[in-house]
Amino acid sequence: MKVKNTGNKIIGFGATYYVLPGQTIELPNSYENNEAINTFVKGGKLQIVKDATAGKKKAAKVEEPKTPVDDEVPEEPAENNAEEQEVNDNEEQK
Repeated sequence: MKVKNTGNKIIGFGATYYVLPGQTIELPNSYENNEAINTFVKGGKLQIVKDATAGKKKAAKVEEPKTPVDDEVPEEPAENNAEEQEVNDNEEQK
């Protein structure tokens, strides 16, 4: 169970778990029906974060295509390189 501190003060649960303002932490499932958590939620100081993937299959990770860096010049197709070589060879022969 994930909770987010939406208040302005540190919230502690026992001696083990502390949540800073704006921080989200994972608590054991045994805290789901904790009276202190329910009180903080009702008071607007704590928010229970629902897992977006709960009950759904995880989506496959899609890598974004890499873009060339400004200094890198993409290679021309081999066809164009052959034509340039032919032009250069003809110029050298003159």
